[in-house]
Amino acid sequence: MSHLLVSFVRRFFGGLKTECLRFAALASCVLLLSCASTGGWHQRLTVTVMTPEGPVSGESVMGVEFRDPPDRLAAIDNFTTDGYGEAVVVDLGDGRYLFALLRGSPDGLAGQLREAYRDIYDAHRASGYGRYIRKVKADGTIRGLPKHAYPMLVAFGDLSVPESVVEVPPDDLDSVFGAGYALDNMTLEITRAPLTTGRVVSVLPWLPKLNRAFTNVEGAAMISASSPPIDFVSRRDFIRNKL
Repeated sequence: MSHLLVSFVRRFFGGLKTECLRFAALASCVLLLSCASTGGWHQRLTVTVMTPEGPVSGESVMGVEFRDPPDRLAAIDNFTTDGYGEAVVVDLGDGRYLFALLRGSPDGLAGQLREAYRDIYDAHRASGYGRYIRKVKADGTIRGLPKHAYPMLVAFGDLSVPESVVEVPPDDLDSVFGAGYALDNMTLEITRAPLTTGRVVSVLPWLPKLNRAFTNVEGAAMISASSPPIDFVSRRDFIRNKL
């Protein structure tokens, strides 16, 4: 009888220990998630183009959200970000437009900010996103966006035809728009302004209903890893909702 009692006690407390360990692991995960800090910012991208009639500009205020891990993992390399908003639209006149998309920059919209404010990023990357963004906001300057961080530029041969989309080389606008057109600069700044909305759809009213890549008229099978970047352009590159 005593042996049965001892066996029962061992099994009972052994099972209790296992459940306690499982609970502790679950609690740790919950604590880890609850300790993660979240935040975000709005940034304004301005694109200026030289035309035969002089410079013209377009701008868009976009948003970025970040999630930092706990302090012991706080280096910026451990965070995740999500960008949202809409593309920059530059009206070149005569019914022609240049679009600076939400794709093309290294690491998306957060990558644009990193490259424009690289000195502040390098100085505070080990402290996490919260401190880095506070320093950028405190800096308050408008920075030029380096060419390697430019977003993808596109235009349309016919604004009513999605398939007429073409990529525009940032150093060769006249190959698309004609002589006298050149990209002057792109600038970036942190701002409290609200997100830009409605500008893209006012020029491309068909966009909200298009659920395929613009050039993909025959189905997804025609797109492969070797396809040129323009074949992957879709609605999400012009308008992206907050997750």
